[in-house]
Amino acid sequence: DITASSMDDLIIQSNFTPTDAMNHMLLHGTSIFPNLLSKQTAEAARDYILERNQVEERFWVINNENRYSFGIGVNAHPAIQKALQELYQNKMLRKSLDKIVGPNPAVIEFTAITSTAGAKNQPFHQDVVPTGSAFKYARNFVPSYSLFIPLQHVT
Repeated sequence: DITASSMDDLIIQSNFTPTDAMNHMLLHGTSIFPNLLSKQTAEAARDYILERNQVEERFWVINNENRYSFGIGVNAHPAIQKALQELYQNKMLRKSLDKIVGPNPAVIEFTAITSTAGAKNQPFHQDVVPTGSAFKYARNFVPSYSLFIPLQHVT
């Protein structure tokens, strides 16, 4: 079901409480938390990821041509550590995630995904597939949420 007529409807507003953010996420299935990273941190993380795109082994993604995707270690680079610190220090994000997924959720994947010129659009899709997820193995897998953080201006 489509619950928004504009991308603006998906933005977490500055007057939202964590409960508002949780209800927003449950209604739309996606939410945009603006300005999660400082411009300086986003640029430093982007520079690191663009450099690593040339040497890391890629994960396959839908419409893979002109896309790079690789796992990032939390200690991979000072810019990555700074980005994680800024995310953790964002009280609205942290309290909202606690409401959405419960306290102290596990990070199960930390990945950089880069789309370059010529990359085809991806259709809306789940990041877990029914044959290898909680849909089939309810006792082994937990529901997961994806948090995408653009490292450049995307509007």
